[in-house]
Amino acid sequence: MKRFYTTVAIENNDNDTYSISLDGKQIKTPLKKNLETQHQSIAKLIQGEWERQNEKVEPDSMPIMQILSTRIDKVDPERGKIVNQIMGYCDTDLLCYPAIEPEALATKQRALWQPYIDYINDKFDVTFQITTNIRALTQDDDIHDKIFAYLNDQDNDHLTLIRLVTELTGSLILAIAFVEKHISATEVFEAYQFEELYRIDLYEGIDPDTEKRHKSIKEDLSHYEHYRDTISS
Repeated sequence: MKRFYTTVAIENNDNDTYSISLDGKQIKTPLKKNLETQHQSIAKLIQGEWERQNEKVEPDSMPIMQILSTRIDKVDPERGKIVNQIMGYCDTDLLCYPAIEPEALATKQRALWQPYIDYINDKFDVTFQITTNIRALTQDDDIHDKIFAYLNDQDNDHLTLIRLVTELTGSLILAIAFVEKHISATEVFEAYQFEELYRIDLYEGIDPDTEKRHKSIKEDLSHYEHYRDTISS
């Protein structure tokens, strides 16, 4: 899409939100809803994304706007459904299914993952079960109840980040630790991709497709971290 605007401005709306306008016309989400945020700092980031566009507008180069659009189009109208979808990861969390071999990989993986599991166990006063069996676990009702209450207490910006990180990594444990600022985007990536990174290091090589995929994952997590830190400032 060719750049069609000259000025990018932040508008202060009557409902205590901020929106971004292009030559006076308010930006819409992909579902044609008003792109509005309660955080002026987020609005400023999105303003900068539009101002940095050259002759051709590249939506993929505007990740903060994409995260906000996801919240508005998907989380705001279907919050209950989103919470239930996230809850499905309680029993299938990546960190609850560690590798068993080779022994060196399994030992290092557990050493990396266990502190994150311990953090969540302590935070919610629960004990997540861990298994090396391929059969899915059913975590205790107490875990489900406390995680459900936690998710329902989140505002929609934080819930959006939890959803994005959970779906990317397959781990609600990592997502909560991330949103709570207990771990960084880099630590999420290293935990999520540990087995693959171990094998890359072991065999001293990475193919171009994997390298490209890792770069994309790191960029996504970095954008989520930027959004997280901005709404918390």
